Amino acid sequence: MYELFWDEPYKIERVTFVPVGKNLYAEIDAEDWEKAKEHKWYLLRKKNGDTYAQMFTYPGGKQKATTLHRFILDLGDSKLQGDHINHCGLDNRKSNLRVVSHTQNLQNQRPRRSGKYSSYKGVCRAREKWEARICVFKKKVRLGVFETEIEAAQAYNEAAIKYFGDFACLNEIKI
Repeated sequence: MYELFWDEPYKIERVTFVPVGKNLYAEIDAEDWEKAKEHKWYLLRKKNGDTYAQMFTYPGGKQKATTLHRFILDLGDSKLQGDHINHCGLDNRKSNLRVVSHTQNLQNQRPRRSGKYSSYKGVCRAREKWEARICVFKKKVRLGVFETEIEAAQAYNEAAIKYFGDFACLNEIKI
């Protein structure tokens, strides 16, 4: 998210910053500006805190929202999805976007936080120890029970690389 202090698009070399709200901008490649400038872009805040740029159209009189990354990737009504490699929903440069399946997009999700789970993805409390697990092709795979939260996080990371490859969202281990 970029906080700038002007209300017009701003270009820096090959990047254009598109206004999406008061002092908030989405980043796109300058070459995409000609296409994107035809629409007014708004900030979309998801319940999980993720932010995206979106526009509204009215085909057949019904409101339809389209996110900027789907617009740039020209996904239309495709079942394919757009993924932000760096997890920043306002960074819509082509170098940060990739077309993915729903499954691949889930593989690249950051960890969710809740009471019984640790701050690491794929790790939760198992009585006095820590359990690591991963979901592969809609099947939960139990990776084991570990003495420490860090050992469980490392086990998740190894499995994520094995099963998800480039789409793996790895835990940043705090040592």
